[in-house]
Amino acid sequence: MSIAVAIASEFGSDRIRVPNEIECAAAESIVEPHSVEEIAAIVRKCEAEKITLAPLGAGRTLSQIRRAPVMLGVSLRRMRDIRR
Repeated sequence: MSIAVAIASEFGSDRIRVPNEIECAAAESIVEPHSVEEIAAIVRKCEAEKITLAPLGAGRTLSQIRRAPVMLGVSLRRMRDIRR
């Protein structure tokens, strides 16, 4: 099972998307969590399954410092706010 399918089945298909043309050099799939709890669960899942993961901004810098795209990029685009 691909990471995209696993994330979609666990968190919903609206959380995962195909990277745009700039992001595809940085990540194979993009996840857009809605909460800090979802981010924590995604990180735990990736750690347990040895899935490469990286935070994603515009996607330009990450592709310049890595030889290959990570399997999953995390975008905070759908987060309303982060509070402690």
